[in-house]
Amino acid sequence: MLSGAGFGAALFQNALFTHYTPPLDQHVHGRRVPGMGLALRHWLGLPVIPQERECPHCASQARIHNPLARLCDTLGMHAHCCTQFQGAKDDRHNAVAKVLFLFLSDFGLRPKWEAQGLLVNGPGEKRPDLECVDPLDPTLRVLIDIQITSPCSTSLFQVASSKPLHAAEQAEKAKHRKYDRHLRPGYKLVPFVLEVYGAWGKEAIRFASSLATKAPSVDKIGTNIPSPSSTGSLVRVSAHSRDLFQLQRDISVALQRGNNEILLQYSERERRTD
Repeated sequence: MLSGAGFGAALFQNALFTHYTPPLDQHVHGRRVPGMGLALRHWLGLPVIPQERECPHCASQARIHNPLARLCDTLGMHAHCCTQFQGAKDDRHNAVAKVLFLFLSDFGLRPKWEAQGLLVNGPGEKRPDLECVDPLDPTLRVLIDIQITSPCSTSLFQVASSKPLHAAEQAEKAKHRKYDRHLRPGYKLVPFVLEVYGAWGKEAIRFASSLATKAPSVDKIGTNIPSPSSTGSLVRVSAHSRDLFQLQRDISVALQRGNNEILLQYSERERRTD
């Protein structure tokens, strides 16, 4: 029987040393692992396709004039910018939103999905993903709009390569330009921006930290967390550190699962084209 640590080590080794385009279903010590190698190779800066070429989908788009924006690079960075994989990107976005929704519910902030009528003369049919009570001020409501952005896009990479969180910062500013003037009194906007490689935008970090004020002092099944005090009695302990760590972990897992699916589609398209 392979231990959890042994299975993890075998999976890591298998993912690193598989071919550029591994089969969709890999088997590690008898266990079926659907396409786990690509996201890991991508994260480590290893090739996920054998050679560069022009993206057939982007080359057919008249509005894409920059040759770099049409380049299928071996590291898979183009996959996060190519509109051909928009369905997988939407699934990734929705997975992150679902994790955040569940945590806001656990914290008693009464979240709602894409609530209507909250913007004054809003921008078309677009509306923020979530609405909830402000963790710091129960008299206010927060509108949360989630975005996953790539620092490797042609409009960002020159600055993003030397300035951490530049892509997230630009996405946050764009959200405020889009929504701030349409907010009703008593509402504020929180752009919840993630970069594809895992970094969180400053406003997402600030909002997650504010949840500490609403973190329950009981565990998920409702029992007190025992901790011996100096007198030997049991005291009630805040669980916010654990809960916020779990929020970061679950959002990161949803993000990387989504990345893996995008890279699988990218790799499969390149394999069919060769």
